[in-house]
Amino acid sequence: MASQYVLQSANTETKSDYTFEDKYYTRIVDNNNGQYNSNQVTWNLSNLTTDNVFLSAKESSLEIPFVTQVTCDANLANNADNLKGVVMKQSFCSLVEAFSLSINRNNIVNFSDMQNLPVEFKLLSSFSEDDLKIYGDSMNFAKHTESAQSYKAAEDALGLGESNMGTGNTALGQKNKKLSYQPNALFSDSANIVSAKKSHVVADNMAALKVVTYHWMAVIPLMFLHDVFDKLPLIKNPFMQLTCRIHSASSSMTIATAAKYPHAAVVSRFNYNPVMMSGKLVPVAGDLYINSGIGSVKNAAGAITQNALDQACYFNACLYKFNPDSEMKYISNPSRKVSFLQTTPYVKLESIAPGANINFQVINKLANIRGLLMITQIDSTTNGLATPVTAQDAATSMSTLNSPYSASLNMVGTNWTGFNIKIGGVNHYKNNVDYGYDLYQQELVKSHSVNGGMFGGGLNSGLITETDYTNGPYGYIWVDLSRYSSETEDNIPKSVYIVGRNNTQARVAVTAYLYYKDEFNIDVSTSEIAV
Repeated sequence: MASQYVLQSANTETKSDYTFEDKYYTRIVDNNNGQYNSNQVTWNLSNLTTDNVFLSAKESSLEIPFVTQVTCDANLANNADNLKGVVMKQSFCSLVEAFSLSINRNNIVNFSDMQNLPVEFKLLSSFSEDDLKIYGDSMNFAKHTESAQSYKAAEDALGLGESNMGTGNTALGQKNKKLSYQPNALFSDSANIVSAKKSHVVADNMAALKVVTYHWMAVIPLMFLHDVFDKLPLIKNPFMQLTCRIHSASSSMTIATAAKYPHAAVVSRFNYNPVMMSGKLVPVAGDLYINSGIGSVKNAAGAITQNALDQACYFNACLYKFNPDSEMKYISNPSRKVSFLQTTPYVKLESIAPGANINFQVINKLANIRGLLMITQIDSTTNGLATPVTAQDAATSMSTLNSPYSASLNMVGTNWTGFNIKIGGVNHYKNNVDYGYDLYQQELVKSHSVNGGMFGGGLNSGLITETDYTNGPYGYIWVDLSRYSSETEDNIPKSVYIVGRNNTQARVAVTAYLYYKDEFNIDVSTSEIAV
């Protein structure tokens, strides 16, 4: 084999590729004019229609300046750990709660609530270890350590209720390196960091440490945000409008006993807190506030802290210019069919008691169904209580999605028996499945994997191991629903139900998404759409 490769290489003439005359990026500012009170960011990308260039959506990205501020009415210890007190729970992609996209005034993607959860699942199920090395750090994406998830039945240094805090979770340390960066005084200062738009942390008063501000620059590749961006071909003269809803939250804790975190009162814009404690911050008795948001953050004293890195959001467009002959070849047959996956708005079933059976409608009618994602979490009325079983107290418990102590993944020990999906009244599985080895090996491993999760050639992907799945926070249920006997059957709208039994000792909530195929035709020379 080696000899053949050497011979082939010696006989192969190296040719230059003159397909493209140029490739460059342009930053397009948002249309908000510095106003982000609605937590929405809009870009009217009319600039892309002025140049004789083609947009590569899969190589483009969003640039979101995000601020998180920790304030305390008592002095925190003046040490390096207290500057590493908070991190972003998931990747930068999880900041985008939902978005809408139109091309040449045709709606392609509409707002669909809480899309950050399936985005994170796709990263976990499709990334290889090499992908994690290349993209993980840039996107603030790291896999939370399976063994670090625990349940705190009372106030604890690692929080209350479900917790991913502490040194045992290596993801938090990886995130801290990026999000809590401080310049080395020998080589740079704060001005250098700001000029480079590098995420960093600032202690407003180190002598009396009461305010710590994190200036984060979230760069979000569009190809990971939604399947449509990955599937779009190079297109010329697109008039695009993109609007994103961005997560933000405010957490307040009254700490009675030093070094123990109590119940947190959380207010979030879209029922998700994107920020969590890292376990590094040593709490002192007093009131602690954690405020996060785009553009600016209002702290307990009423001051406004702007992001030092930038005051606006940008669309970073990747653009190509063909040479004339190559462009003529590319547009000679201009119509392209774009097939991509969409997800339905999430459907949630709450307060499922231990041992309870469910017969849960996900949707009444949907055609071209491709898959189902199901996430199981501790119910919001029990998380943080002495036991997450049957005693309920909505006043003192908190949702894991909002908790500043939890990474908001699946509950440890998630287990369903008698599980099945009813599509149009017909069971998907011939026999009900007892959640465990079968669903992991037959479904989840193959969900978004290279080569369909099959062995061979060293080409496999997915970061969720079976131990992660059965023992830790990665007990996602994924069901492939793409097999049909004919296109006619595929196109018939069908109802979808989930059936099963909660085989745990905890009261749980289920969040479910359906994936379906969508498509349109686009003229790559004009970006005109035929849906």
